[in-house]
This record gives sequence, C-alpha cells and structure tokens, in this order.
Amino acid sequence: YGEVLDGVAQVPGVVDAGAIQHLPLGGSVWNVPVFPEGREIPKDVQPPFAAYRVATPGYFRTMGVRLVEGRGFSAADGPERPPVTVISDTLARKLWPDGDAVGRRLRTVIGTRTTSHASTSATTTSELGIPRHLPR
Repeated sequence: YGEVLDGVAQVPGVVDAGAIQHLPLGGSVWNVPVFPEGREIPKDVQPPFAAYRVATPGYFRTMGVRLVEGRGFSAADGPERPPVTVISDTLARKLWPDGDAVGRRLRTVIGTRTTSHASTSATTTSELGIPRHLPR
C-alpha cells in the first residue's frame, strides 16, 4: 500500500494521498466499545461505541478534515511506537466530559483483544481512527 500511495502522490495534479480501511458513509464499519482509561463505566451501563477505522498518515489532510486539537497520524507512528488514535470531538466529550482528550488514554475491545491507545486529537466526525503503518 505504501508504494501505491507514493505512486498516487506523484501523479501530476495530485496534492496529497491517503487511505482508510472503511470509507466514511460506505456502509461497512466495525463498531467497538470504547472505555476511558482511569474511569469506570458501571457494568449496567453500556459503554460508548465508536466506528473503528484504520487510516494512513495523510488521510485526514487528504480528505480536508480539520483537526480540532492535537495532531494527525504521521510516518513516525508505527508498530514499534506506542499506539495512538484520532477521535471525534463528540466521542471526546462522552469519554472526558471534564476537559481535554489530548494525551488521555482509552481502551477498545476488538474481537477478544483489548488494546489501549493514547488519544492524540479530536476531529469533526464520529470516528475512532488507528494509524496504519505501511511498510516501504
């Protein structure tokens, strides 16, 4: 995929290139429960769910999505680095109604695997994004 994106970015007239695993409004999406680290959700309360998508660095910029705060994914985010995520401002307010989501951590359950991610920024959509490291 990395070579494909590099090739697309080199086409005359192309300003930027990015990719995402499930297109927004495409109908196919993984919804996963999201738990704010350090805050218990009572067992009788359903946790918030978020659409889980894997995106490449440059995706938000390519799509013209303005980040409210924090940063988007970069080439430095990869399998050897601590995991990061981009969340919507709607999800940020649900998980941390008392303030800023940047730098906070959240947990997701995908299948039977629980993962923990640092929240890096909030966007204007209702999504949970995870960077995809593309081998070169």
